[in-house]
Parts: sequence; structure tokens; C-alpha cells
Amino acid sequence: MCKKICNEAIEKYGNGSFIRTFQWNLPLLIPDYCVSSSGYLVQHITRETKDSCNLYSKDSECNHSYWEAWPVQNGHINNPASKYDDMWSWIHKGWIMTQPEVMIEIQMEYYKKRQSSFGTIHMEGDVYWAEYSSALWDVVKKKFKEGGIPWADDLISCSEEDMVLPNGHPLIFYHGFNHAWNLENVELMVSEVVNTLVFFRNQYTLHFSDQIARIPDIIENVFSNDCSLQAKILAQYYDRTGPA
Repeated sequence: MCKKICNEAIEKYGNGSFIRTFQWNLPLLIPDYCVSSSGYLVQHITRETKDSCNLYSKDSECNHSYWEAWPVQNGHINNPASKYDDMWSWIHKGWIMTQPEVMIEIQMEYYKKRQSSFGTIHMEGDVYWAEYSSALWDVVKKKFKEGGIPWADDLISCSEEDMVLPNGHPLIFYHGFNHAWNLENVELMVSEVVNTLVFFRNQYTLHFSDQIARIPDIIENVFSNDCSLQAKILAQYYDRTGPA
């Protein structure tokens, strides 16, 4: 990844869910003469999701474009409380941040919802620098609002329809992200479910031991309509982790 992004962390799951966080490396994004300046780092986000069952092709949460901006003061983003500047994800972020102990159940429900399907997710971001008193800075001040776009969270943001990029304003950075899932048959489904369960077991045993211990119950509950699938998942899970 280009060094214009730093401290990037990515988690991918076989049901298409993902979490990507990163920070902006402002000294490499902002022109040298602006390193002590104020303005806005402006990003145009585009997300597209395609799938075999048309579950998400018309879902605005999975297909959208919008604009968002970070205020920059004296060459720094004014967001000291956060460990990252931006999060790209396909999962309910509120659950991630407030109730991580239910992540296993959430991911299993997503596997169930996407069973027998395959699909792709593509996101991209075009990044611009809006220097103080520039034409783009003026657009941000007039058009961007807090709570303007739900997917921008607490950033000021603007809809695709309301935004007009000033002619000739230079793009300073482009970055993209792709993910996919393939749960077309039982073998693929079982393999991906088990991979996710083992990931959680390895990552979170110390912090969420009760949740890890409940994995058999979670599988039986989520896939209650398919005893054969339950048995295959748990058999492969114990093959990977040892007996219960």
C-alpha cells in the first residue's frame, strides 16, 4: 500500500464481511508548502456490490457514492481520540465498536444469509486537498454538513448530487479495496465458516473465552434448520482445534 496511508489494518471474512482501518500520512499527501496549513482532506467514496442472487444489487448500504472531509489544522487531522482516521467495512460498525463479544454470532448469521451465493465488493476513494480559501475549501464550507451522509459517521459529508468539484482541482491520491465471497456449495460454505471460527478462536480467546466456549451452541442455533451442515461445520472445527 502506498505510504500515503499508514497503520492500515484489514480483517476479511469468507462471507464477504470486512473491516479496514487506516490513518492518513499527511506529510506525503499535502503539498510541502501546506504542511503547517489548515484546510480539509476531502474524499470521494464509491462502493459497488454484485452478487449471484441479487441480494445486494439494489441495497443503498452496499452501493453508493458520497463525499466526506476531515478538518486539518496546522498540518494535522484534529481527531486525537480515534486510533484511525477512516474505516471501510461491510458489517454493522456499531456492533463492532460497542459489542465485540457478539461478533461470532453476527458473522454466522451473515454466512447463513449469503449461503449458496457468491459476490464481489469494490470500494475506491479519490482524495483531494482543500487548502484554506481555495475553491474546493469554499465548496466544503457551503455544502458539507455533520450527519449529512450516514456512512460518513461523524465526518462532515455531502451527497453525490449536491457536490460539484471545481474545474481543474487536482487529485492527490487514489486507493481501492476489493473483497469477495463464494458460498455456492456446502463444501465451500463449511470451509469458510470454519476458517472464520478458527480465526476468532486464535484472535480472541483471551478476551472472549465465554464466547469461544459457546461456538457449538452458536452453530446449532444459527443453522438450526440444517443438522447435516451443523455436523460438518463442527467436525471440521474440532479437526482444526482439537476436541471440545
